[in-house]
Order: sequence, then structure tokens, then C-alpha cells
Amino acid sequence: MAPRGVVLDMDGTIVAFRYEADKVKADVRAAVGAAGLPPSLIDLHAPISHSVARVHAHLSAPTDRPLLATLEHQVEGIIQRYELKAASSTHLTRGAVETLQWLSERQVPTALLTNTSRTSLQVLFSRFPIGPYFDPVVCRGETASLKPHPAGLQRILAAWQLAPSEVAFVGDSTIDVECAHAAGVLPIGVTCGLRSGAELEAAGAQHLLPDLGELPQLLRTLGLPAAPAQGNR
Repeated sequence: MAPRGVVLDMDGTIVAFRYEADKVKADVRAAVGAAGLPPSLIDLHAPISHSVARVHAHLSAPTDRPLLATLEHQVEGIIQRYELKAASSTHLTRGAVETLQWLSERQVPTALLTNTSRTSLQVLFSRFPIGPYFDPVVCRGETASLKPHPAGLQRILAAWQLAPSEVAFVGDSTIDVECAHAAGVLPIGVTCGLRSGAELEAAGAQHLLPDLGELPQLLRTLGLPAAPAQGNR
């Protein structure tokens, strides 16, 4: 069955991955160590969201809340600094705009789910006028948990009133694939970003594409009509 709605990741999927994740983890690890916590809480080989969850678990007592709040503020500042740097230097991936136009012409609901902040996303939208293609847009801090938790996808499904089996999620990271599986939607990986095809496939991606430019062909193969909706001819 062809997906009736498509959710897209941003960094590494729509725009080239320029976020210096290794530097973010190193800076966050230093902040955690300076706060008197074990620096090993920050795993340099795992997504930062996983390490932040470990810090939350470590500081779970009520008496830890002031320190946790301070660290959360510091971590957000570190992440946003690198996000804004990336947003100012990245470029659109091959076929991104054409695919967004293709989906719009066929009136396919298209949403954006990203662990990027709304502030950083606005910088990207000011550089690339693609914001109107997405409804809804879900960013970091707008759900209780980040990807790979399915909260963002669940919000989008509720907004569209579609079942998980009617939606596909396209991303470049294993956390995108994990998020799709957790929500029960179709996981599609693109290899133009953070992870290789082998890594995405191992995480459970059911389809692999070199970039977003190949998404229309895949959706046609899955049964989406090739012609635009009548009202958009």
C-alpha cells in the first residue's frame, strides 16, 4: 500500500549534514565533568539524545533537579551553537526541492520531524524557502522526548488522523529508522547523510535511497499515482 503521508527528517536528508556532532559530544562531556558527574555518562559513540537520557537517569532524585536544570541549559546552549553554525553553511541535498514539489502537487501530506531546535530551523527556512511544504513541523523541545522516541511521529499521525501503516518516515540516521519502527510507520533510509546503507538496513530500514531525489520513484512503485491531483494540474 502506498503511503498517504510522508514525514521527513531535516539534517542529512533535506539539507547536507554539517552538524559537528563529535564536537558537541566533547563539549557536553566537558560540561558534565565540570559539574562533578562522571564524564563517561556522555558516550562519544552514541547519539547525544541517548547520553542526555543517561544524565537524566543519573540525576533522578528530587534533590538533583537544580543541577539537572543547569546542565540542561548548558547542553541546549552547546547544541544550538553548533546547529546555528551548521544551518548557516549547509546546502540542500540533490532532488530535495523537486521531491517536495512533487509531493505537494499530489496533495500528499508532508511533515517535518527533526531533533533540531525551532530557532535553528528558522535559519534554514530563511535560506531555503521550503517551510510552506510542511504541516506540521515538530522540532526539539516540542514533544516530551526526542527521536528515536516516537512522540514526534505520534503527534503527526494524530494531526493527520492517519494510521501508522499509512505513513512513511524518511531519514538518514539510525535513530530515524528506530523512531519509525517505534511508531509503526514505514522506515525509509537515505544514504546521503549520517549513516551508510548497511547501518540503516541493520537498524531496520525497509527501503534505501541515495537521496530524496529518488523518493518519487519509490512511492510510485509502492502505488502512489504518478499524475498530480486534478486540482493542481
